[in-house]
Parts: sequence; C-alpha cells; structure tokens
Amino acid sequence: RGARLLMFNYGQGKFTVLSSAEYWYNYNIDSNDHAYFLNVLIPENSSVHFFYDISSLSLTQLLRKYFGESLLAALFLILLWLWRASLRTQVVKQELTNQRRAFSEHLKASAEFLSSKQQYSLLLEPIEADINAQMKILHPGYSDLSTDKQISKLSLQTEFAKETIESWFAALNNVENQEHMIASLQIGNAIRNKL
Repeated sequence: RGARLLMFNYGQGKFTVLSSAEYWYNYNIDSNDHAYFLNVLIPENSSVHFFYDISSLSLTQLLRKYFGESLLAALFLILLWLWRASLRTQVVKQELTNQRRAFSEHLKASAEFLSSKQQYSLLLEPIEADINAQMKILHPGYSDLSTDKQISKLSLQTEFAKETIESWFAALNNVENQEHMIASLQIGNAIRNKL
C-alpha cells in the first residue's frame, strides 16, 4: 500500500520512478516536504526532466500488438523442434544373419584377442581352475597344501615328471611370451586330461 519509489543509475544520471503521484497531491503540501524530497533526490547544478503518466503495456496487450511476429516465432520454434526430433528417431534396421559363429570360432577369437593384449595368464586360468577342481575331488585338502606338496600330489596323480608340473606352476605366475604361453597351455591340457 502506498507509493513506491525505485531509483537506479541511467547513463550519466539517475532515473527515479514513482508508482504514484501521492507525493505531490496530499494534505501536507504546505509543509514544504515535497521541496525537501526533491532536494534529496536531485543534486545541485543538475537538470531534471519529469515524465509522468507513463505505463507499460501488459503482456496480453503486447501479444495482441505483436501477434504476427509472435506467431511466426512460435511456428519457427515448433518446426525447429520437429526437425531435431526427426533426426533422433530414425528407423533402425535390424540386421538378420542366418549364420552364427561357432563356439570354437568364438574361443579362437577370444584367445587371439587376449594374446594380442599379452594377457596370457587369463588364458591359463580356466585350465588351472579345472585342475584344482578335479584335485579337490581326489584329495579334499588339496587347496590348503603348500605349492611343493601340491606339485608332489599332482605329479603322483598324473604320473608326470616333477619338473613338468613345476614348469606349469611357474607359468601360472609368469608367462614371458606367446611361445611360452602355448607350451604352458599344452602342459596344462595334458595334466587336465590325465586327471
């Protein structure tokens, strides 16, 4: 309620907005309060311009006044949105193939990939897991034994030389190159087949 005042810098001076003419039309006009008010607002040696009865148009009036431009802008935005949406929802054609990769081909491709990345130990892990699982069935406490005792038990069970089993265990920890990995695979498969 009552008049509101807004003051802000504008160019070289200040712009003051009053929401009501109540300051100039009241019963205290004879008390010189308006002159004092003007003195506070206006610095010395400066010019003053009065703009009165100025009101801005409401949003609905502005839309009526600029309806054509608003309609064109809205149509442009809708067309832009539709164009962008159509780019995202293109038809994806499913490629149907009658041939499936054989499991052996899949294994070969996986082995070649791991070999190219020099992840040789990952190729030996499945064989090691099979050997350990079969040895746990034959000797229930096998996994708790030390490495030397595991080598002895495996050598006795498979009838392979102790040196062969030791080379298998050494390969599990460190495979130097592809040739070493192939030799280790052969030893691991031989041990697994014997069990």
